[in-house]
Amino acid sequence: VAVSRVEKFLSEPELKKDNIVFSLDSTIGLTGVDASWNHNTNFRELNNDFCLKNITLKFPIGKISLICGHKFSGKTMFFLTLLRETTVTNGTIHFPTSSVAYVPRQGWLESTNIRENILFGTNFEHERYWNIVDSCGLTIDFENMDEADFTECEDKDVVLTDGQKARISLARALYSSAQILLLDDCLADLEPEMARQIINNCLKSPLVSGRTVIMSTKYARYLLDVAEYIVVLGDGTVRSKGHPEEVHESGFLTEDMLGKDDEPVLDQVDKNDQLMIEKSDKRNWAAEEARSQGKVPFRVYLFYLKSSGGLSLWFILVLLFIIIRVLTVGETYWLKIWSENGDPPSDHSNLENLIFYIGIYASIAFTSAIFTIIRMAWQFFVSLKGSRTLFSKLLNSILRAPLSFFDTAPLGKVMNRFSKDLGMIDQGVVTVISSFLGNAVGAMSILVVVTAVTYEFGIVSILVELKRLQSMTRAPVVSWFGDSVIGIAIIRAFNIERYLILKNHDRINAGLAGFSLSYALGFVQIVFMLVKDYTTMETSLSSVEKIQEYIEMPQEHPAVITNAHPPAAWPTNGNIEVSNLTVQYGENEEPVLQNVSFIVQAEEKIGIVGRTGSGKTTLANSFLRLTEATDGKIVIDGIDIANIGLEDLRSRLTIISQDPILFEGTVRSNLDIRGEYNDHELWEALRRVHLIHIESPPNGQLLIIGPITSLDDPVNEGGSNFSRGQRQLLCLARSLLRQSRIIIMDEATASIDIETQNKIQEIITEEFRHATVLSISHRFQNIIDSDRILVLNEGSIVEFDTPYNLINDPDSLFRHLCEQTGELDSLTEMIRLNNLEEYEINEEENYVEDEENYVEDEENEVLQDMEIGDETDEQEDNRTERESDQTETENEIEREANEYDQEAIEYDQEANEYDHEIVEQDDDQDISEDY
Repeated sequence: VAVSRVEKFLSEPELKKDNIVFSLDSTIGLTGVDASWNHNTNFRELNNDFCLKNITLKFPIGKISLICGHKFSGKTMFFLTLLRETTVTNGTIHFPTSSVAYVPRQGWLESTNIRENILFGTNFEHERYWNIVDSCGLTIDFENMDEADFTECEDKDVVLTDGQKARISLARALYSSAQILLLDDCLADLEPEMARQIINNCLKSPLVSGRTVIMSTKYARYLLDVAEYIVVLGDGTVRSKGHPEEVHESGFLTEDMLGKDDEPVLDQVDKNDQLMIEKSDKRNWAAEEARSQGKVPFRVYLFYLKSSGGLSLWFILVLLFIIIRVLTVGETYWLKIWSENGDPPSDHSNLENLIFYIGIYASIAFTSAIFTIIRMAWQFFVSLKGSRTLFSKLLNSILRAPLSFFDTAPLGKVMNRFSKDLGMIDQGVVTVISSFLGNAVGAMSILVVVTAVTYEFGIVSILVELKRLQSMTRAPVVSWFGDSVIGIAIIRAFNIERYLILKNHDRINAGLAGFSLSYALGFVQIVFMLVKDYTTMETSLSSVEKIQEYIEMPQEHPAVITNAHPPAAWPTNGNIEVSNLTVQYGENEEPVLQNVSFIVQAEEKIGIVGRTGSGKTTLANSFLRLTEATDGKIVIDGIDIANIGLEDLRSRLTIISQDPILFEGTVRSNLDIRGEYNDHELWEALRRVHLIHIESPPNGQLLIIGPITSLDDPVNEGGSNFSRGQRQLLCLARSLLRQSRIIIMDEATASIDIETQNKIQEIITEEFRHATVLSISHRFQNIIDSDRILVLNEGSIVEFDTPYNLINDPDSLFRHLCEQTGELDSLTEMIRLNNLEEYEINEEENYVEDEENYVEDEENEVLQDMEIGDETDEQEDNRTERESDQTETENEIEREANEYDQEAIEYDQEANEYDHEIVEQDDDQDISEDY
């Protein structure tokens, strides 16, 4: 499988340079280019069929050019075509020979510190570096980081916000020596105030003087006074191009392409609040991984032995090694017997004798081979069992780890456990341990053989013989030695020195001597292999030690508590009561939330606002127990969430976060992870979030219109083949299917376009009207129509009231924040219109109730008259009088309703006039700013 994957990768087409003309004068542009997405590109956002058609552009050198267009007009694909990252089927790309700086919308950072990311291999120039850092608004961020610009930034880490990553990426481009800057909507994740600051300090400053800047941005209106060239794209073609005045007169450059600056943003109130970390800069976010010192502890060996099946499996493996070694020794010993007793096959009897010896030897060898195969199979079985067990335990431990673990463990190091360390265990640990065991058994067998054959090698035999020689044979030895010395002349005279030597040799068995010597010669080599295997084993088991640390780290509370299951329909209403909630991330740290208490009624819509670091996200996490409360409690429909299992809790609540999470698979598997819904329910959810539109043609076959044509459409890793807005809508459809009574939205519309943002707000209002919704947002427009607004400041609740009361209270912090955003008047008008609509609904409900009461009174009177039978004249007059009074009351109600309708019409006229005045003011301001 691995070889096939490598082969597939190596077979991928290389980057073609057939359509590229390199220039020496920093010229960049396209001539008659047709381009489409590469098959395996990571930049596809909508569909594979989109393409650029007949694009011819030549950008002015040393000037600023703007790329404008509606969503999905081809802006990102245009930039990637300039960078030769798409398939060019026709035309020519003009590209400089020097380097080009590119900043995409989602900033990419290398897994190193921030300074190294900005320098990106260039030399450090102190004054220029800090000038660019300050221009990109990073100085305040660095001041609030423990390590300043030496802070480590892991890829996809939670430390840096998207806006900070974008500004660091922009700083890298500005610091580079590139004369061409390609900026693809890199200001999209910045607030309007910060975006204007970046534009003024960077793009309207000497930092880009003499550089060619090609940029797309939703804040294009602020660059009209310095832009030399504008391109308007639509459906992959150039709709208009030229000087800003010419393009504006063409009618293709609309106001929405230039962007609007009308979004009230809470976090721009205080620049000091645009920080990276939410009230926990004391935590070591870039904590280095703990490194063990010295030898691998013995407990690690035991941990691995137990994980791979226990001591019984390893005892069987050792036993197999012993059996194989005995058979190997047996082979050699049988050769010794054969060499002593076997005669050349001169006759028939000797031939039979030869076959006998060969048969026994072959049988021993065959048996040894069989046991060797069994040993290898058993070894792989133990290895596979250990790898699966460790992977399962590691995955479960990571999934059950508390949120604080991911704050201090960068994603790269977590992935390293699953890749490098588990790979080391798969490939090396069992093999090395088996080699060590085999060599240990081999060394023991050599000692046994040599000691048994040449027993003088045995330390016990040596000691015994020395003692015996000392106490019993010292005199005979001395006497024999003396006799030999005395008789040496006779021995020499008879010339029998060689005879005596051979006689001494005959006393030694030749077969046993060879048998012993053959094993003794390999003893040193085996000892060397033992030392080598032990060193390798220690190195390999360091991976086991790292994985053991992750497996044994603290875990979340149980997923299921047997005796504490909530009712199947819980929560049935959605009532919430938070009492004295206190949350802190560490024992030595300040609480992030302090004594937070509030009550939310069923179906109530609550907006939660506060500066960065006020505890908004921590409060949301507390409902799912991603961060456990230090003190206090959260009660939902009468049940304390701390007393039930995490699975029971989290499966009943729904959270929609800022970053939509999609998994690689299909649309169906992402919407219905557990396979609980049928196709009709899935399609209906997609329709309700406006991802698809279903039409019924005359032929009766349903026609599905939208980016999704089948529930089995593929979803790439992270949903990369869908736009960010579409990914968020898919997550919203998943939430609709769950039908939760409590919905928590944590900046769900923070990083998407205005059109999708408005669509999501409509869906929330319509589809979640019977659910309790807690909406966290730093944009006031998203929460201004809430029933009540909860304002957090430094971990405490400072205000909790209706938007009307808060914005009309001159001492309200909420009103103060609205004033700081410059949107107090528009927000006040929105609240008035919302209250007017609510007043209309209440009056209509009261009118209907009065009508129902009147009809009920009439029915009761008729029944009463029927029971009485005959009526007297006086009763008839009374009844007539009552009917007259009732008619008069009804007419009066109708007159009041007409007067109310007239008043409502007047309110609507006033609102339209107000909106018209605002539009005229905006148009006048746009004209003055544009020209």
